[in-house]
Amino acid sequence: MSNIRVRKETGRLFLDFRVFGVRCREQTELPDTKANRKLLAKLDDSIKVAVANGSYKHEHFFPMSKRIAEVEEARLAMSS
Repeated sequence: MSNIRVRKETGRLFLDFRVFGVRCREQTELPDTKANRKLLAKLDDSIKVAVANGSYKHEHFFPMSKRIAEVEEARLAMSS
């Protein structure tokens, strides 16, 4: 299960979730508003669908993430 949280230092939203056993805390530039929380909830739903149907690629959702290689390695390890 993922959480939509706020960085106290910046007031910006981030998504805190696990995928293939890797904890990801992906930052956004979105301020904490009801509309932006709804937007991240939709993103979270899309991530869950992609994981469920086997099409999840971390770089498609978070192209600037430092965890791309780690998540891909975990995905490959789980599929073999």
